[in-house]
Amino acid sequence: MKRIRKLWGNEYYQGGVFLTISSLLINLLNYFFNIFAARSLGPSGFGEIVALGSYISIFSVPTLLLNTIIIRKIGESAEKKLFVSKQLEDFFISKLKKRWYMLGLVVVLIPFVPYLTNMSSLAGYMLIPLVLLLLMSTFYSAALQGLKLFFIVSCIAVITACLKFLGAFISLVMSSNQLNMIIVFLIISGCVSYYLTLYIFRRRTADVTYEKNIIQKRLLHVLYKKEIIITGVSVLCMTLFSNLDIILVKRLFTAQESGLYGSWTLFAKIILYAIGPLITVSFVFFSGEKATARMKTAFWWALALLIVLGCIIFFFYITFATSIIHILFGNRYDAVIPYLGQAGIFGALYTLITFLNNYFLARNNPAALILPYSYTLYIVIFFLIPKTIGHVISLNIYFSIAVVVLYLFAYVKAMIYNDVNGT
Repeated sequence: MKRIRKLWGNEYYQGGVFLTISSLLINLLNYFFNIFAARSLGPSGFGEIVALGSYISIFSVPTLLLNTIIIRKIGESAEKKLFVSKQLEDFFISKLKKRWYMLGLVVVLIPFVPYLTNMSSLAGYMLIPLVLLLLMSTFYSAALQGLKLFFIVSCIAVITACLKFLGAFISLVMSSNQLNMIIVFLIISGCVSYYLTLYIFRRRTADVTYEKNIIQKRLLHVLYKKEIIITGVSVLCMTLFSNLDIILVKRLFTAQESGLYGSWTLFAKIILYAIGPLITVSFVFFSGEKATARMKTAFWWALALLIVLGCIIFFFYITFATSIIHILFGNRYDAVIPYLGQAGIFGALYTLITFLNNYFLARNNPAALILPYSYTLYIVIFFLIPKTIGHVISLNIYFSIAVVVLYLFAYVKAMIYNDVNGT
């Protein structure tokens, strides 16, 4: 009990527990959000929601990278955390004020978004406001994490996910305007997240005063570091790998086909919904300085576990395909039934790629750029293949197999090199 109390007294351990639990709960809420949205909207309407989420994910990548820097910058400031947090806020606000015209240009683009994305008018018009809300709220969320307010950050994230889920739930029991209801609640959840994080941050830094310093130069110095560049490129490409195919299908296929494909990707990525937080935790574990025998054992056990889970889901999908589709999505998605087994295969491969990519990022290994280098070939092939859902699914699977093989080859090569050099 003494050891448990001592461990629980560590704020980083507490934060890890809070963030892991909240991540699992948020993933569960997001999964049911997609199921309810799919049932209420049908394939055509669900394609709008999936494409909207994919665009938001891609546009949020620069913010995610910047937030990592903010958390690190505040976290390493010891007793000066509040001062550094306030400095960072003032720095970014001053930059926004100097470049106000860029915001105006973005707002002017709103009427053209539906045409450029092939989304409906409502979803297209709301894309830019949702992205701006995300950009504003994530800065303050990162600052609160840097201040070690993990419990508060977790609660706000859960509240936001609940509001998003509520929109899909209400739309399911309504007879009209379901898409409108879902998008309205997406806007509400974004506003709530922004104002809650802003309010708590301002309360914490209300009495902070400081003198101007060279924080801008320090930030630029961090941004130009090799590991930050590799991380940024890798995270961007993982996000593209997760979302760009959905966007391209929405742009080039019919509304019905894009919704069916969106439902297929949801079934494929169910493994990542379940064990995503554990993969994130593995990043910390593999960040040690030396590739120890314990680390190697953990790597292969984790790899075996992911393969076993993928096999279980694959056999579950091919055995109960019709029942799964009818219970969760309804008979309007019967066209997905023949491809459900392939969803299990791709989901396992996608999760393996996420795990392997995180491993090489944690080790600061250039092999984390395998996916970015390979993904350009994926995009070229996408435009060359026949425009059918079956061909896109096959491309996803074969491309993923090739990337996993390349990652494993890079791992074995790194282990041999380390053993030869006695590290």
